Amino acid sequence: LSADPESLLEPTPAGLLWWAGLDAQPDTIPALCEALKQFVESAEAPVWVITRGAVSIDSASTTHPAGAALWGLGRILALSHAEYWGGLIDLDPAADPAQDRAMLAAFLADPQGEDQVVLRKIPLNPPFSKGGTASQISNLSFSKGGTVYQIYAPRLARWSAPLPESGPIRPDRTCLITGGLGGLGLALAGYLAETGARYLALIGRRPPKDEAAKIIAGLESRGVTVAVFAADVADTGRMAEIAAHIEKNLPPVTYIFHAAGVKNGDFATVLRPKLAGAQVLHDLSRNWPVEEFVLFSSAAAVWGDRRLDAYAAANAALDGFAHWRRAQGLPALSINWGRFDVRGMLDAEGAALLDRMGLDPIPTNLAFATMRRLAAIDQPQATIAAVRWPVFKPIYEGQRPRPLLARLGSTPAAASTAAPAVAEKSAEVGKLTLPWVLARLRERVAEILGVDQPEELDVERGFFALGLDSFGIVDLRRRLETEFGVTLPASVLFEAPSIAALAARLAPGSAPSSLNLSPTIQSPPLTKGGEGGFWPQRPHEIPPDPPFTKGGDVSCIEPIAIVGLGLRLPGGVHDLASLESLLVAGIEAVGDQPAERWVGSLPAD
Repeated sequence: LSADPESLLEPTPAGLLWWAGLDAQPDTIPALCEALKQFVESAEAPVWVITRGAVSIDSASTTHPAGAALWGLGRILALSHAEYWGGLIDLDPAADPAQDRAMLAAFLADPQGEDQVVLRKIPLNPPFSKGGTASQISNLSFSKGGTVYQIYAPRLARWSAPLPESGPIRPDRTCLITGGLGGLGLALAGYLAETGARYLALIGRRPPKDEAAKIIAGLESRGVTVAVFAADVADTGRMAEIAAHIEKNLPPVTYIFHAAGVKNGDFATVLRPKLAGAQVLHDLSRNWPVEEFVLFSSAAAVWGDRRLDAYAAANAALDGFAHWRRAQGLPALSINWGRFDVRGMLDAEGAALLDRMGLDPIPTNLAFATMRRLAAIDQPQATIAAVRWPVFKPIYEGQRPRPLLARLGSTPAAASTAAPAVAEKSAEVGKLTLPWVLARLRERVAEILGVDQPEELDVERGFFALGLDSFGIVDLRRRLETEFGVTLPASVLFEAPSIAALAARLAPGSAPSSLNLSPTIQSPPLTKGGEGGFWPQRPHEIPPDPPFTKGGDVSCIEPIAIVGLGLRLPGGVHDLASLESLLVAGIEAVGDQPAERWVGSLPAD
């Protein structure tokens, strides 16, 4: 910023469009991902990433894995840079560029809260596609040419369709597993042996260590032939040697499971085993009688994980590869796995973090059985995860609305064994004394922070100043609901942002009028699996001059939000439309004031 105060009055853009990945190619993915990350980190307005053909809306769509990688990274940036994140927009590969620009202008004038959209042309007399209804696909046209676009948005939903039984593995065929010498690959090898496999080809980066060697010896003692190879799965020459050995010494390869990968490293390092490895397997297996081609992806590519930007991008590229391969008429299934119940995959700190987020381990045999049943149908991608949605969703949506989970609302939970005590405290909440409430709040905050002496906590300091993060805020609210037997609004810890302020809300004379005192119900049910899809939103008619306002019913009385004209607000707010979306959704957007925003002694607005 200039030291000139007048410079603060200069208009800032409502948003930024990042076009660099429009026609991305596989060899440019690492550089593009790094460029996008740096662009968003330095942006001072919401960034919209534009791709073309990166996303599949059905099994017949051809996708570009390079663009898909940008979507995976974008989902991470949406979490780590929520304030300056706009969203992801995928253009129709068959559309005219001029029409794309017109459609973009119309959509961006009214995103209606969507932050991941796919724009596709539809015919003037469209067939009713899967998931579509007459109200979702209408015969609309705009100006000259009469082109109509359908806007699709991804929604994660519980799997509801029945799955066929997978049947046993054919004993006269070979199962090939990359990443086959790690904990997950060996667990898969054991499962395949239990379900009929008699020939396994295990490929790992390094020769098996003692524990892996014992597991392999155990498989061989059960009559399973195990061929072990040390190789970089993306090394074309070495993999060709392995393929030649398998073709000469083992039965035909019918089952391929690509589980190789590394979590940490730069974009090139993490992408190599995932995407390049998948391409090598695709090329080598062209003449093999492959019936199952399963790619081990990650849920990080679906909902993001701010710690794993390169990993999310690599797995999203893998998802795109599965859609691309399926569009060629070849078998392919990419599984976005949640957390596995496999020793050694997580350290204690990582496991504790996932516990707090509501992501539970999946029993391996159940996970693999579901995987094989999915491989039997026309489904190129699915998420298999054990998620406590009432815990995960508030954390995931803590900074801004996340339409991806709109179909996964908080599920009513089963009553807990602590229900009598909860009910008793709920009845007494109006009789609690302020000192007692202060003491309880100090204890709960101290438990979360790991402080041994709760009485040392300053009750006037804000929760964030004390050291609580977004996970801690959600955890504190959950503990207080159990402690006091009430349901606290999601906004209560922001409206009462300190121990003293919150105690005043819970103490006599204020709690009944300020809080929703319904009984707290614990122990949410565990959900497994998920059906991802792109669901049609409204058809978009493009007028010659897109309107800037919408009509509305003003007959009801609603809260009034008073904001500064500059709209310098957290939570991704950059114009009146995004402010309205945040207010309607009831999103907490409190954060630290950016130190670099103000010049000298100029006051903050």
